[in-house]
Amino acid sequence: MPKVIVPVGFDGGPFWSMEPGEHPQYCRVLLGDQTMHLPEDAYLVWGTAMLDQPAHAESRFTKADLVRLSSDDSRIVDPEGTVDRLSNAGLLVEFDPEDALTFLRSYKLYLLAEGSGNSKERPESFRLSRRGEVVLELYYDAYAILEGMPYAANMWDEIQDYVKTLPSEGTFSLEQLTLMFASAVPALVASRCGYLQPS
Repeated sequence: MPKVIVPVGFDGGPFWSMEPGEHPQYCRVLLGDQTMHLPEDAYLVWGTAMLDQPAHAESRFTKADLVRLSSDDSRIVDPEGTVDRLSNAGLLVEFDPEDALTFLRSYKLYLLAEGSGNSKERPESFRLSRRGEVVLELYYDAYAILEGMPYAANMWDEIQDYVKTLPSEGTFSLEQLTLMFASAVPALVASRCGYLQPS
């Protein structure tokens, strides 16, 4: 499977000076204990990494896709170079959902959405909402792992802890759950249901 690319950090938005000019003075992204001050074009590329939600939902949004989408914005002068600089700064991360152990150990996922449970009509799907609007649906196991995420040191620890609660037969294996959750991470981030931080 090709490596997918997702943004890392909490979106702090643009910062305008008391005497604003044509552009923000900088844009803020909180990464660990640092506040990164990005020029507008870099911030636009970082945000563009969340635009193609269908591709994220199918775990197929790659670095090449990000460069292509960023190239469509005339405000971004050097899309490929900016993507590389953001990756080197830890603000973008690439990983293979089928080989995601290092990624899952290295990052923690923080929730931005509310859990809305399942429905009588679709009991197999558990919903995440923002401001009362459903924005993403997950299978129960991925949803349950997500519920425990605030208390875990990283995503991998929570997946392991969840597996320990399951009966020994008739459930997904650790490997299956790892793939399921790793494949859900891009959609969680792109839909702004959660954001990544280094663990």
